[in-house]
Amino acid sequence: MLINHVITYGNYVQWPMEKIITQRSNERLGLIRAKVYASRVAHGDVLIFLDSHCEVTPLWIEPLLLPIQEDSTRVVLPVVDLISAKTFEFSKAMIAKGAFNWDLEFKWKYIPWEYWDLPENNIKPFRSSTMSGGLLAIDRKYFHAMGEYDTGMEIWGVENIEMSIRIWLCGGSILVAPCSHVGHVFRTRRPYTNKPGVDSKLYNSLRTIKIWFDDYDKYFYEKRPDAKGMKAGDLSERMKLKESLNCKPFQWYIQEIDPELEPKKMLHEEL
Repeated sequence: MLINHVITYGNYVQWPMEKIITQRSNERLGLIRAKVYASRVAHGDVLIFLDSHCEVTPLWIEPLLLPIQEDSTRVVLPVVDLISAKTFEFSKAMIAKGAFNWDLEFKWKYIPWEYWDLPENNIKPFRSSTMSGGLLAIDRKYFHAMGEYDTGMEIWGVENIEMSIRIWLCGGSILVAPCSHVGHVFRTRRPYTNKPGVDSKLYNSLRTIKIWFDDYDKYFYEKRPDAKGMKAGDLSERMKLKESLNCKPFQWYIQEIDPELEPKKMLHEEL
């Protein structure tokens, strides 16, 4: 399914295209709400989200689907390779897992070379504490049951981190499939505009920490003191969701999923 909320350029795309359905919204949704909009009109068993600036490789989809077939609460990510924004040249990237720091900036953690010395590790999916954002496969029913994306967020930013925390704390898991490769154009600038007077990334960060960080929110405010006193919108429905999913406390995430996020270790790393 292609969500078209801007325009289709007739010179480059010929319609109709077999097996492709287009949906056009009547207003600007932003990236986050557009994905939810798409998921609600899709009918397949598994949703696969890909940015428009991606290129898949042969046999990319099977490694994403098998882990979900075995356990519908798994969210599976491909290895993200590099496509040059200037030349569109495709090149392989080092295989990595996702993480974030206390100001909710996403970062890559590369897998040590020794890990790949075991032949089975070259094909076995491995855990990732955080998803990078635009490339993932998830069971459709599970996506809806666990709360989709937070549609109270604005435009773009941090939705991947919030969803990653929610998946792990509420009974799911995130895996990277090393046999699935998808190329991605990493842009040199942010392509999205904010609403007047709203920093969408900071606003979305604030929603995330207020819902999930418990007493660890102070470490975010140390990094972003400008967020103190800011409003994060109505959180009541997301708090109800957290309760209904019987989610674990954020301390569990640090202890079991990303021990390197522990404040003392993070401070040492930054020094």
